[in-house]
Amino acid sequence: MNRKLLVILSTLLLLAVPQLLAQDDDGYNQFAKEAQTKSTPAGTVVEPGSQLLFLLDTGIDANVWDIDEDPDTEGKQNNFASYSVSELSGGTVTAPITPEFIAITNTNPTDAVTVHFRYFNSDCEDILDFLVILTCNDTFMVDPFNFNIPGADKSTGQRFFGASLSNPMGMPACDGTTAPCWDPTLPGISGAVFDDGRFLLHVTASGDPYDTDEIADWLFPKELASDMGDCDAVVPSSVGAEAGLNDDNLHILNASAISFNYLNGFLARAIPTPTGNASYGTGAFVRPAVDLGADGNTGISGGPDGDGIQAGKRYILSGSENIQVNRFPDDTALNVNNLYYLRNETHGGDVKLSVNNDGAGFSDETVISQGGALDWTLWAREATGGVPDENQRVMPASLLDDYNGSNNDVALFKDASYRIDPVITFYALQIFNNDEEPLSITIQPPTISPPICPDPTLDPTSCSIALAVAVRCLNAWNVGPATNQVTTEIGALTLADVVALRPAQINAHLTPKAEGELGPGWIRIKRIVTRLDFQLLDGTEVELIYDGSRASIATFMLNTIRYNDFGVAWYLPAAASVTPVPAG
Repeated sequence: MNRKLLVILSTLLLLAVPQLLAQDDDGYNQFAKEAQTKSTPAGTVVEPGSQLLFLLDTGIDANVWDIDEDPDTEGKQNNFASYSVSELSGGTVTAPITPEFIAITNTNPTDAVTVHFRYFNSDCEDILDFLVILTCNDTFMVDPFNFNIPGADKSTGQRFFGASLSNPMGMPACDGTTAPCWDPTLPGISGAVFDDGRFLLHVTASGDPYDTDEIADWLFPKELASDMGDCDAVVPSSVGAEAGLNDDNLHILNASAISFNYLNGFLARAIPTPTGNASYGTGAFVRPAVDLGADGNTGISGGPDGDGIQAGKRYILSGSENIQVNRFPDDTALNVNNLYYLRNETHGGDVKLSVNNDGAGFSDETVISQGGALDWTLWAREATGGVPDENQRVMPASLLDDYNGSNNDVALFKDASYRIDPVITFYALQIFNNDEEPLSITIQPPTISPPICPDPTLDPTSCSIALAVAVRCLNAWNVGPATNQVTTEIGALTLADVVALRPAQINAHLTPKAEGELGPGWIRIKRIVTRLDFQLLDGTEVELIYDGSRASIATFMLNTIRYNDFGVAWYLPAAASVTPVPAG
């Protein structure tokens, strides 16, 4: 069944901040005068862009209802893979525990734009998508898990908290007022798909070409373009000529990403506490559209940095993939293929010039990025009156752009729209205390015979894994002993998860030493590699299919702190990816 919807909504608010001009000094003194671009996000710089990424969190972990391994439920039916969250909870969970609101603004004074709303779960499984028209100078703020979809008489809440297709509890039919409710055309997702309740939402400027000149021609769906306000740049020829899923209209199955660097956004979240709410707000993660044909910057690992001059307005972003001009019916004769991309977000790292040929600094054809690092500054820990380790939390993201939708599910219709795929990034964790000393660990081999790990006579972490993690889509993983191997899925990454890698050594190291300081130190999260493949502990090989010649990725992390009724959040800034020995 086709789950997709075509929709117009209103829009959202944030001030646009002008882009910074390029500087001659690269800011990395040991690589002076090299063409190192600024790392983004950088300080208070918020660039408008063509795509907004929101990391959403309902505060609900559906895995508590997965009873497969519960010995006390023998004989009971496990409906985790089929029942919705509201059904698994017996009707007690009908909305997020931690309410969220998003805001989006189109800052262009004359141009409306169509944006593609698309939700994914933490494994990057497709959940829901629809189109929205943002008029010029337009803004709106909504609950992403509970707003009505105009023209469809449906709500996003039906998808996340409504009844499943079978409606085992006999929930009433959706009438716009009852929640939760049942709608067989938009059933609730299962607990297995809901997973730990974190979701990715991309809001991407979209259009569709009907020729090969690289400029989007269909800019607005016929069904939604009745009222464009006072936007002078809207012309009748840019509105779909015929409603429906065809080549003469813009719709959710042909919505290509386009350059429209005028979007900004904001996210606010409230977390209930015993005495009130701990709330935080942060900007959307914004990605401008750039021309990588002008990407002459070279980073320390030898490849380009995936940044360039701004792409022209309303150019189709092909990202070196073939965008078919006539897709309904399928016609592969005419394609748009260019080097217009959403900016790569590699926090100071590089991007491989080709996934098919080894480039400078890259030795594996499945490698797409190396280098770069993030700075995770730690707050005072609970032992010194600060934040519990489990409340120092980052929501990581490791994403690959799929500009022609080659990895979309094929259901009733071909889906050639832009989407996001999960790609894996391996990170080394370099831990510094507040005396600027890096943690050095000597692995303790077993002392007993026959040798086992961990050795019960030594520290529980003897002969354990290295200080490293992997990130795929929105989930962190522990890494295994083999190359590019993962073991246990962590989900969001907390300081408690890091400490668990080596409890004795890390706890001792992150104890304040500098007089008068409460903060225990910081962690350099250093990219080892971003690649298309990895290995599970049982030896299973997993590889992502990519049909472009030059990868396009976004890797970033949102840091959230909750301390009693206080909450704060920010994206981890880039850090120098090397640790030179101080002179003298």
